[in-house]
Amino acid sequence: MSEFEPFQSTQRYGNAALHWLDVATMMFDRDKALDELVRFVQSRGQDHAHVTPQTDLLETGLLDSLMLVDLIFHLEELYGIRFESDHIDPVNFHNIAVIVDLVDNRLSAPVSRLG
Repeated sequence: MSEFEPFQSTQRYGNAALHWLDVATMMFDRDKALDELVRFVQSRGQDHAHVTPQTDLLETGLLDSLMLVDLIFHLEELYGIRFESDHIDPVNFHNIAVIVDLVDNRLSAPVSRLG
């Protein structure tokens, strides 16, 4: 399995192939999502290599405006969700664990899905 297989799967099969969503039960796999997002952030360079789910992305300066946009696009594509402007708040992107909570909440919201 490649590092970004979920992203590749969604490109090939559309949003129906969301990797971290168990389609049979529609349950979000938090542990897999944490692992995937840690790898995604760590892949951004040497400064990001030691990121954990609890690393403060804001205080460390690892989450700048470009990284935020890249992360949002990645999450929207990977999970088939849409972020509205009121979701783009530093509180929601403090660390990877908080970001995964936000994704889980967006997946639970009926209007969050991309159409």
